Amino acid sequence: MPELVHIVNVSKYASSDDNNNKAPSLIVESDHPKLIVVELDIQDMGCVACINKINGSMRSSSSSSCLNVVEARSWLNEDGVKGGRTRVVYQVEEATKEVVQNATEEAMKVVKDAGFQCEVESVQCI
Repeated sequence: MPELVHIVNVSKYASSDDNNNKAPSLIVESDHPKLIVVELDIQDMGCVACINKINGSMRSSSSSSCLNVVEARSWLNEDGVKGGRTRVVYQVEEATKEVVQNATEEAMKVVKDAGFQCEVESVQCI
């Protein structure tokens, strides 16, 4: 049944910037980045309720005082393929290697605590 719900909802909530088969990467675009963007692939996400659960969990996370969630957005894969992605943007004082690692681990923990399996798609420091 979740697969049917996914197919019905995918046209409304699919992202047009979906890039399949992309290896996890770290992109640094600034000498002193203040934002960390973590994008996760969530293979077992299948409906709008899943999107809402993940977004709500991300927005209410920030267990570390140095990580402040400024945006969380999830979407379903296109073309009826079950699964989706989530992107969370953390504002930080300084994006050191340790802070980037903490942000990535935090995002993965939140998704897993919400009941979903995930893999890191990309990490970007802006």
